Parts: sequence; structure tokens; C-alpha cells
Amino acid sequence: MERMNKKKIIVACGTAIATTTLVAEKLKKVLDKHRIDAEVIKCRISEVQYYIKMMRNVDLILATSTVPGVKDIPVLNAVPFISGINAEELERQIVEVLRK
Repeated sequence: MERMNKKKIIVACGTAIATTTLVAEKLKKVLDKHRIDAEVIKCRISEVQYYIKMMRNVDLILATSTVPGVKDIPVLNAVPFISGINAEELERQIVEVLRK
């Protein structure tokens, strides 16, 4: 199976330290499992708009809280990767968004 074009994903939380690192590590496992090539940027929620402008054509945002002002990019709640509850459903949603 051939890899798709490189996707762009933002992982965001309040401080962009521990939580984003945990979410990004779990995301990387999902991406590897489904052979999805992606650039992953970790940042604070307050920095999301900056990275949207810098990266252009962001495919997905995974966030641990509400991301204000995002309209045209899918935003998924990353909390299941932290809690473990519904993590499989989050994985399914990530793959569905990135395979479009």
C-alpha cells in the first residue's frame, strides 16, 4: 500500500508540554499503524491560529479543549488519548478525516 500525500496535523493543549507530548505520541502510533505520513506540530491552544497561517492547508487539529475561531479544519477532542476512554473511536475518526 502506498503512502498518501503528507498530512498536516496540529496537536494543541493549554501549555503544550506534557499533554501535547502524550497525545502526539499516541497519534504517531495511529499514523504508523495506518501508514499515514504526517507533519505533527505541538502547540498551545492560544497558538493554533498562528500555526494554521504558517503551515497552510492544515488537515486536522487534535485539542484537549475548545479551539476558538476554527471553521474550515476538522477539530477532534484529544482527551480519549489521555484518558483511554473511547481511544479506538478517536483513532477511527482521525483515520477517516485524514483519508478524505
